[in-house]
Amino acid sequence: MATLGAMVADVVGVDFETHVQSTILGPLRMTNTSFSRRPDLANDLAVGYRLRRGAPWPVQDLNFIPVPAGSAYSTPEDLGCYAQALVNGGANDYGRVVKAVTLADMFTPQLDAPVGVDAMGLCFFLGEIAGERVAWHQGAWPGFATLLLLAPDAGCAVVVCSNRWWLRGSHANEVVGSTLLRQLLAAPDECRQPRTPAASP
Repeated sequence: MATLGAMVADVVGVDFETHVQSTILGPLRMTNTSFSRRPDLANDLAVGYRLRRGAPWPVQDLNFIPVPAGSAYSTPEDLGCYAQALVNGGANDYGRVVKAVTLADMFTPQLDAPVGVDAMGLCFFLGEIAGERVAWHQGAWPGFATLLLLAPDAGCAVVVCSNRWWLRGSHANEVVGSTLLRQLLAAPDECRQPRTPAASP
């Protein structure tokens, strides 16, 4: 992702963050999302935690952003704007950022996945819940975890953000996210061990 972002910046002639701001964040009205710690965002940052001796302890605040490989500052509301565009063919209530056919390619498996492993589209893991196609991705930073679950054919999505994360993965986010998505899809509950890169053996 870092190499791809550098290539994009070279082609368009501006830095990656500026390009994303003008082509994605601005059109989708994601006004509280940034790759840098803007002064207007710094005052509202959540505190991340880890467990230590069975109790939550604040993690050290890290202001290091590996752009464009991840770690943007954002809010659940802004991520909702992003999710709406992803389940609506590339547009939300405010604007369009990608053609529907391009987005469909992103939700198409690019390689044959081994049995028991979710397939991979372009930047999205692919699977299914109760027969519905599901695309998803997660992010994590010491003390924080985010999960985006999309059911594009059904037009619904779930965003889960938490201020606790540890090296074995964000299992709670996956349980909450998949449970909520099942409810939106009116699918029966299912006890399932999440299959993500962070949680898999």
